[in-house]
Order: sequence, then structure tokens, then C-alpha cells
Amino acid sequence: MVESIEDLELLSNLAAGNIDIPLNQKQELLETVSVKARTLKLLDYLVHMKENLDVQSQIREKLTHKLGK
Repeated sequence: MVESIEDLELLSNLAAGNIDIPLNQKQELLETVSVKARTLKLLDYLVHMKENLDVQSQIREKLTHKLGK
């Protein structure tokens, strides 16, 4: 379904409403009038979330390696 959405405004609204961020940040996203600005903010949140997940994964791998010895 998401793959078929071609309207950036609709896609950014859908993503902003469903992203796992604090409510005040979500509200700020949804209140951003400019589609470009909203999409860039959303992208910043997603990049930050990915970086956090990468760090968590690295920590998990190191712990698994050390505990496995």
C-alpha cells in the first residue's frame, strides 16, 4: 500500500502520524505546513532512529561475542 503512494504530502502525513517519537515531536511534525520542511524533519527523525538501532545492534553483537567465550 505505502509503495503505491505517490503524493509526498500524503506519505509524509502518514509517516508522521505513525512514527514512534514523543507526542510533542509528532505534533510539531504534523503542524509543519511546508511539505518539504515536514519531510526533512521526518527524515532527520528516521536517520536518528536508524543510528540508535545501529548502536544497539553493535552493543548486542559485542555482548553476544564476549558472553559466548
